[in-house]
Amino acid sequence: MEETGIHVEVDELTGVYKNLTRGIVALVFHCKPSGGTERTSSESTSVSWLTPDEVSERMSEVFAVGPWTPWTATNSRA
Repeated sequence: MEETGIHVEVDELTGVYKNLTRGIVALVFHCKPSGGTERTSSESTSVSWLTPDEVSERMSEVFAVGPWTPWTATNSRA
């Protein structure tokens, strides 16, 4: 559970994405919701469930390249 109030089961690390120009390294994990209640916090202003297309439309340019390849591959196993 992080800033969303949702508890998750962490499955596996699916990618490491770097933007060294901006000093950002993102570790991306495949997770499944397992409980909790959606809520905002001091780190979030809203909580939403989105489709991959909706996420791409809203995603910051810093993270726009990369995360969907492992997400798509992981979800295709379901």
